[in-house]
Amino acid sequence: PLVAEARRIATKLRFVITDATPRAVSLDTQRKPAHRRRREFLARTKHGSLTWCEYSAVPIELGGEQLLISVLRDITDRWTIATALRDSEEKFSKAFHLMPDLVVFTDYETGRYLDMNDQLLPLLGISREEALGKTSEELGIWADTTQRDLVIETLSEYSEVRLLEVQLLRKDQQIIWCEYSAIPCELGGKRMLM
Repeated sequence: PLVAEARRIATKLRFVITDATPRAVSLDTQRKPAHRRRREFLARTKHGSLTWCEYSAVPIELGGEQLLISVLRDITDRWTIATALRDSEEKFSKAFHLMPDLVVFTDYETGRYLDMNDQLLPLLGISREEALGKTSEELGIWADTTQRDLVIETLSEYSEVRLLEVQLLRKDQQIIWCEYSAIPCELGGKRMLM
Protein backbone atom coordinates (compact mmCIF):
# COMPACT_ATOMS: atom_id res chain seq x y z
CA PRO A 1 0.00 0.00 0.00
CA LEU A 2 2.80 2.47 0.76
CA VAL A 3 4.54 1.79 -2.56
CA ALA A 4 1.26 2.45 -4.37
CA GLU A 5 0.89 5.67 -2.38
CA ALA A 6 4.44 6.72 -3.30
CA ARG A 7 3.71 5.99 -6.98
CA ARG A 8 0.44 7.99 -6.83
CA ILE A 9 2.18 11.00 -5.24
CA ALA A 10 5.14 10.76 -7.60
CA THR A 11 2.81 10.69 -10.60
CA LYS A 12 1.02 13.82 -9.37
CA LEU A 13 4.38 15.55 -9.06
CA ARG A 14 5.44 14.40 -12.54
CA PHE A 15 7.92 11.79 -11.32
CA VAL A 16 8.19 8.25 -12.57
CA ILE A 17 9.51 5.81 -9.99
CA THR A 18 12.40 3.79 -11.47
CA ASP A 19 12.28 -0.03 -11.48
CA ALA A 20 14.62 -0.35 -8.48
CA THR A 21 12.60 2.11 -6.43
CA PRO A 22 9.80 -0.09 -5.05
CA ARG A 23 12.36 -1.98 -2.96
CA ALA A 24 13.80 1.31 -1.71
CA VAL A 25 10.39 2.83 -1.02
CA SER A 26 8.70 -0.20 0.54
CA LEU A 27 8.30 0.62 4.19
CA ASP A 28 8.24 -1.77 7.12
CA THR A 29 4.58 -2.18 8.05
CA GLN A 30 5.50 -4.02 11.27
CA ARG A 31 6.62 -0.76 12.92
CA LYS A 32 4.44 1.09 15.39
CA PRO A 33 1.72 3.06 13.58
CA ALA A 34 2.88 6.41 14.98
CA HIS A 35 6.43 5.91 13.73
CA ARG A 36 7.54 8.27 11.00
CA ARG A 37 8.83 6.41 7.97
CA ARG A 38 11.33 7.89 5.51
CA ARG A 39 13.13 6.55 2.45
CA GLU A 40 15.37 8.11 -0.17
CA PHE A 41 15.31 6.90 -3.75
CA LEU A 42 16.19 7.84 -7.30
CA ALA A 43 13.29 8.78 -9.59
CA ARG A 44 13.08 9.76 -13.24
CA THR A 45 11.08 12.87 -14.07
CA LYS A 46 8.62 12.79 -16.95
CA HIS A 47 11.21 14.81 -18.86
CA GLY A 48 13.71 11.96 -18.48
CA SER A 49 16.18 13.39 -15.93
CA LEU A 50 17.03 11.56 -12.71
CA THR A 51 16.41 13.21 -9.36
CA TRP A 52 16.85 12.07 -5.76
CA CYS A 53 13.64 12.09 -3.72
CA GLU A 54 12.74 11.59 -0.09
CA TYR A 55 9.44 9.96 0.73
CA SER A 56 8.13 10.37 4.29
CA ALA A 57 4.96 8.81 5.64
CA VAL A 58 3.17 8.81 8.97
CA PRO A 59 0.12 6.59 9.47
CA ILE A 60 -2.69 8.24 11.47
CA GLU A 61 -6.23 7.43 12.47
CA LEU A 62 -8.86 10.05 11.76
CA GLY A 63 -12.54 9.47 12.43
CA GLY A 64 -11.94 5.74 12.83
CA GLU A 65 -10.29 5.55 9.42
CA GLN A 66 -6.60 4.66 8.89
CA LEU A 67 -4.91 7.36 6.81
CA LEU A 68 -1.39 8.01 5.65
CA ILE A 69 0.11 11.49 5.68
CA SER A 70 2.93 11.47 3.16
CA VAL A 71 5.41 13.89 1.66
CA LEU A 72 7.61 13.50 -1.39
CA ARG A 73 10.34 16.05 -1.89
CA ASP A 74 13.25 16.61 -4.23
CA ILE A 75 16.58 16.22 -2.37
CA THR A 76 18.85 16.24 -5.42
CA ASP A 77 20.78 19.30 -4.17
CA ARG A 78 21.50 17.58 -0.84
CA TRP A 79 22.72 14.43 -2.64
CA THR A 80 24.87 16.51 -5.01
CA ILE A 81 26.50 18.35 -2.11
CA ALA A 82 27.04 15.12 -0.13
CA THR A 83 28.61 13.43 -3.17
CA ALA A 84 30.91 16.41 -3.84
CA LEU A 85 31.94 16.47 -0.18
CA ARG A 86 32.66 12.73 -0.18
CA ASP A 87 34.75 13.08 -3.36
CA SER A 88 36.63 16.04 -1.90
CA GLU A 89 37.34 14.17 1.34
CA GLU A 90 38.63 11.18 -0.63
CA LYS A 91 40.96 13.39 -2.71
CA PHE A 92 42.25 15.16 0.41
CA SER A 93 42.81 11.86 2.22
CA LYS A 94 44.78 10.39 -0.69
CA ALA A 95 46.91 13.52 -1.08
CA PHE A 96 47.48 13.71 2.69
CA HIS A 97 48.67 10.11 2.97
CA LEU A 98 50.76 10.12 -0.22
CA MET A 99 52.56 13.40 0.57
CA PRO A 100 56.33 12.77 0.71
CA ASP A 101 56.70 15.40 3.49
CA LEU A 102 55.49 15.02 7.06
CA VAL A 103 52.07 16.62 7.53
CA VAL A 104 50.65 16.83 11.05
CA PHE A 105 47.41 18.21 12.48
CA THR A 106 47.57 19.42 16.08
CA ASP A 107 44.95 20.90 18.36
CA TYR A 108 45.44 24.68 18.15
CA GLU A 109 45.01 25.27 21.88
CA THR A 110 46.83 22.28 23.40
CA GLY A 111 49.33 21.33 20.67
CA ARG A 112 48.31 17.66 20.94
CA TYR A 113 48.74 15.58 17.79
CA LEU A 114 45.36 14.73 16.25
CA ASP A 115 46.43 13.17 12.94
CA MET A 116 49.48 12.77 10.74
CA ASN A 117 50.47 11.11 7.51
CA ASP A 118 52.83 8.15 7.18
CA GLN A 119 56.06 10.19 7.15
CA LEU A 120 56.46 10.53 10.94
CA LEU A 121 58.11 7.16 11.41
CA PRO A 122 60.73 7.50 8.63
CA LEU A 123 61.54 11.13 9.57
CA LEU A 124 61.60 11.01 13.36
CA GLY A 125 61.46 7.30 14.20
CA ILE A 126 58.18 7.81 16.09
CA SER A 127 55.12 5.69 15.29
CA ARG A 128 51.68 7.17 14.79
CA GLU A 129 50.43 5.33 17.88
CA GLU A 130 53.20 6.88 20.01
CA ALA A 131 52.43 10.41 18.78
CA LEU A 132 48.63 10.60 18.81
CA GLY A 133 47.32 12.61 21.76
CA LYS A 134 50.78 13.84 22.78
CA THR A 135 52.51 17.18 22.27
CA SER A 136 55.85 17.81 20.58
CA GLU A 137 57.29 18.61 24.02
CA GLU A 138 56.10 15.28 25.45
CA LEU A 139 57.70 13.51 22.48
CA GLY A 140 60.90 15.57 22.85
CA ILE A 141 61.24 16.32 19.13
CA TRP A 142 62.67 19.86 19.44
CA ALA A 143 66.48 19.80 19.52
CA ASP A 144 66.35 23.49 20.45
CA THR A 145 63.21 24.58 22.33
CA THR A 146 63.90 28.25 21.50
CA GLN A 147 63.01 27.33 17.89
CA ARG A 148 59.66 26.01 19.11
CA ASP A 149 59.13 29.30 20.95
CA LEU A 150 59.96 31.18 17.74
CA VAL A 151 57.35 29.12 15.87
CA ILE A 152 54.71 30.02 18.48
CA GLU A 153 55.67 33.74 18.38
CA THR A 154 55.60 33.79 14.56
CA LEU A 155 52.18 32.11 14.53
CA SER A 156 50.89 34.66 17.03
CA GLU A 157 52.17 37.61 15.04
CA TYR A 158 51.65 36.49 11.42
CA SER A 159 49.16 33.58 11.70
CA GLU A 160 51.53 31.33 9.73
CA VAL A 161 55.08 30.06 9.54
CA ARG A 162 56.75 29.43 6.19
CA LEU A 163 59.91 27.43 5.51
CA LEU A 164 61.57 28.11 8.86
CA GLU A 165 64.73 26.00 9.26
CA VAL A 166 64.60 24.10 12.54
CA GLN A 167 66.50 21.30 14.24
CA LEU A 168 64.43 18.31 15.31
CA LEU A 169 65.49 15.38 17.44
CA ARG A 170 64.80 11.86 16.21
CA LYS A 171 63.81 9.12 18.65
CA ASP A 172 67.38 7.72 18.31
CA GLN A 173 68.67 11.17 19.48
CA GLN A 174 70.04 12.11 16.04
CA ILE A 175 69.54 15.81 15.23
CA ILE A 176 68.13 16.58 11.79
CA TRP A 177 67.51 19.88 9.97
CA CYS A 178 64.01 20.43 8.60
CA GLU A 179 62.02 23.17 6.90
CA TYR A 180 58.98 23.88 9.04
CA SER A 181 55.74 25.51 7.85
CA ALA A 182 52.46 25.84 9.76
CA ILE A 183 49.09 27.43 9.20
CA PRO A 184 45.90 27.43 11.29
CA CYS A 185 42.85 25.67 9.81
CA GLU A 186 39.47 24.43 10.91
CA LEU A 187 38.24 20.90 10.27
CA GLY A 188 34.96 19.56 11.58
CA GLY A 189 34.45 22.70 13.65
CA LYS A 190 37.75 22.19 15.49
CA ARG A 191 40.56 24.73 15.27
CA MET A 192 43.83 23.06 14.33
CA LEU A 193 47.34 23.77 13.22
CA MET A 194 48.58 22.05 10.05
